[in-house]
Amino acid sequence: MKMLLIYITKLLFSIIMILLLSIFVNKLHNNPMLLLIYLIFYSIFMSISLYIMDPNDSLLIFMMMIVFISGMLILFSYFVSLMNKPFKFKVKFMSLCLFFMLLICKLLSKYFINNLYSILMEGKNLNFNLSSLYSNPNFILFLLMVFMLIITLILMAKISYTDKKTLRQFKDENKKKKKKKTMKMK
Repeated sequence: MKMLLIYITKLLFSIIMILLLSIFVNKLHNNPMLLLIYLIFYSIFMSISLYIMDPNDSLLIFMMMIVFISGMLILFSYFVSLMNKPFKFKVKFMSLCLFFMLLICKLLSKYFINNLYSILMEGKNLNFNLSSLYSNPNFILFLLMVFMLIITLILMAKISYTDKKTLRQFKDENKKKKKKKTMKMK
């Protein structure tokens, strides 16, 4: 069971690395749906990592994951409903980026993840008290989740910001604009 969780963690780590690298090539933050997928993978990865550290408190860990994902889904459903931008991929560029990201993630995962099992076995003697979300070991994780939600909110506000107009145009506004354009042309 422990090895299966380590393999799942390895897979999620490489997916998160791919998504992080795609942020830096300026492709992910333009679309809220891709950002939602990244955050879901991030929260699942954090939950599995916490479960590997201390399987006794798995209920609290998975409850934290469900609350985090549900909050993100509500936030993204609000912003995606306001967006009026189609979802498009540039196949050539994305395939090239994906190839290099997979190569980099493979190299990084060999260095970091191969020692994960030995690190976890050394940490068996540590006492992780997960009785409260605000306790000392979980306080940093709680703050990381809060900062992640705040950064996501700021990014979504910047993505959906338009100057002096509504985000989604209604049919009446489109007709008025077409009439104004035809009158100006005459």
